[in-house]
Order: sequence, then C-alpha cells, then structure tokens
Amino acid sequence: MHNLYASNRAHAKRILAHRQTWFTSNSMDLTAAKKKQTETNINNQDQQITSRWQDVYSSQRSSISIFDLINSQNIRARHIAKAVDEDDMDSAKKLSNAQAPIEGINELLAIANIPIEISLGKDEQLFASKNGSALYSIAELSDGERNALLIAADVLTSDPNTLIIIDEPESHLHRAIISPLLTSLFLKRSDCAFVISIHDIFLPVDNFKSSTLLVRNCSWNGKNIDSWDADLIAESAQISPEIKKSILGAKREILFVEGNNESLDRQIYQLIYPTVSVVPKGSCKDVESCRRHN
Repeated sequence: MHNLYASNRAHAKRILAHRQTWFTSNSMDLTAAKKKQTETNINNQDQQITSRWQDVYSSQRSSISIFDLINSQNIRARHIAKAVDEDDMDSAKKLSNAQAPIEGINELLAIANIPIEISLGKDEQLFASKNGSALYSIAELSDGERNALLIAADVLTSDPNTLIIIDEPESHLHRAIISPLLTSLFLKRSDCAFVISIHDIFLPVDNFKSSTLLVRNCSWNGKNIDSWDADLIAESAQISPEIKKSILGAKREILFVEGNNESLDRQIYQLIYPTVSVVPKGSCKDVESCRRHN
C-alpha cells in the first residue's frame, strides 16, 4: 500500500491503517494556509518508508478531514447563494439538488446501521445526535463512529479521479458495518478508483465486480520489500460467492471435504495435510460442485 501510494502520489489519497480516530476539536482549528502547508508536509512524509508504521501527523490528519468536510459544505452553500444573488434560480435549484456532503455522510451512516446524524452548527462546529438525542460534539462519538465518519469524510471530499487507498478500514469497526459503508462509498464516488487492504473477506465477496489480490508473502532486501508472493482473483473470474469466500479465507491450497466444522473428517484431514486449508462443504455432492467451480 505504501509503494502504491508513493508511485501515484500526484493523484492519490492515503488513509492509513494506524490512523488516529479521535479529534482535538469539532471545528475548523486550522487556517487555510496552515492546512495547505500541513498537507504538503504529510505528502512528503508519506513517501518515507517509516510511514508504514509511524505517523508524525496523526492529529493533523483528522483536523484536515474535519476542515475539508466543513469547507466543502460551505463552498456548496456559497455557490447556491451566489446563484440566488444573481437571480439565476435554475442554477441555484440545480446546485441545491446536488447532495450536501454532510447529508451524504448521514445517508452512509444510516446504510451502515450507525444510528447517528451529523450537523453543522454555530461557529462552524460539527455535532452529532444519536437516535434523536440532544446535540453533542463529534469528539464524543465512539471509536467506531469516529472512524466511519473520518473514512466517509475523506472519501466524499476527495477530488474527482483520485486513487483512494484505504488501509485496514476494519479498525474499530464491526464487520457488519464495513461492507455496507464502503460499498456505498464506492457507488457515491464512482469517479474515483479504490484500493482497499483488508483482512475481512466479506467486502470482496459483496463487491463481485472487484478484483482481489491475495498477498501471501514478501521478500525483504535489507529494510525494504522488493517483491511479493500473491494470487489474483480477477473481476472476470467465474467463481460463486460461496466458493470465493472459502478461497479468500484459506491458504493457497484448499481441500474440500464432506461434513461440517465440527466433523471428525475435517480434523483428521487437517492433521494429515497440515499445510493445506481443509474446508468442509456438507455432502459429497457439494464437494463435487466445489471441485467443478474451482
């Protein structure tokens, strides 16, 4: 993921696996000039190999995400106001019909079964409300809620035609949230390209039009990685979702057997073939079906 970003930094946005999910403030605590300078510093830092495990701009990243979200909301409002001032009501109506960034985030959170709504209040502060509760600062959201908000804000405020690299989106998020949240983001930003590094197998299964690269191992040259051992499941591969799920969660070699996870057969075969993933598939007919599709 680091090499991918470094090779495409001119048009890429990187969301780190070791990102900070808490906020120092729920408002724009950066000036436009300071934000621009900080982004330049972050882009330079992200080229360094140390950025794989270290983030010296952790708090600034979340501040930039909040800045971009509030700023994009304000830019939309200014464009609508300008059209109204010029008595161009057709343009004003067209601009107002385009979904506001915060409205888009609330829609995404609802789809992901996160029962909170975000709103922009006095002094350009972002607030949350849970199931109709009184407003409170977004800094008081749970780890998972903040993570979902940050990912959604970073994606929705990206420039068109951006390569969006998200490393381990499942951090602080329940697996039931990851797939609907990201799948909806893919649809909303179909003008961008996405590369996701993830341990959860359900996201690629749910997005059958995506290609999946299974990274098995890597070779080191001193402190740098110079090659990877990987298998590609291309978008065009004719694999059923059930078989794909088994492949994604297994070693390179898979042995389909009869029975279920509690069966003695599975345990015996696993002892006989310790380097192979033994996957029980029910009846012999089911095993034969797996063989034909594999």
